Amino acid sequence: MIRTLLFDLDGTLLHVDMDFFLQHYFKALTAALAPYMPPELFMKKLWDSTEAMIQNTDPEKTNKNVFMENFFDTQEYRTEELFPVFDRFYREEYGHLQKYTKKKPEALPLLRRARELNFELVIATNPVFPEAAVRHRLAWAGIDSLEYLLVTTYENMHYCKPNLHYYREILAKIGRGPKECLMVGNDVHDDMVAGRLGIGTFLVDDFLVNHRSKEPRADWQGSLAEVGAQLEKIREEEG
Repeated sequence: MIRTLLFDLDGTLLHVDMDFFLQHYFKALTAALAPYMPPELFMKKLWDSTEAMIQNTDPEKTNKNVFMENFFDTQEYRTEELFPVFDRFYREEYGHLQKYTKKKPEALPLLRRARELNFELVIATNPVFPEAAVRHRLAWAGIDSLEYLLVTTYENMHYCKPNLHYYREILAKIGRGPKECLMVGNDVHDDMVAGRLGIGTFLVDDFLVNHRSKEPRADWQGSLAEVGAQLEKIREEEG
């Protein structure tokens, strides 16, 4: 019996071309850090630290821990000096990036209907961003007022997509088995990999990412609007 829905955020519930968005995000963040660190060095450290999070397999380190260890790996740049700059950026400037995204009008009605059908909700976004950034994007999508069992961020997760431990950690945190969950996302590789654990999968094909991936075929496929119809069928079949 499916009890919990794991929703990817970017490209699934929020219309955003991440490659385009990241160009503007990096530009804004680099400008904010420019008085403290040369732009070329900052971008190298940012990329290297992000890749370290994605590759991390240490269950004792959150993604934030990994990022901090890699970014501040020398004494030249101190955490207590630069980290407040990051915090201020996400608090005061990150919100201006909303113009590079679009709200999906079907997202909020879908999630509300899912709750009416007694599905629990998890936002299973790749946790390479701090909670402040994820909360901004939930607001941009118009779905920030809903109740979620879990919203994955770099503060509360120890792995990233497509590592299967990311999905195992979600299951452990929410106390659900694979067969009790359905992963809904638009990334053939990062999202549909959840199917390897026995988690149900719905591939949202409004804006496909990594469509050439060799991941197993999704259990269901269709537009975001069609997810709702499938949820109705699931409940009907379960009686």
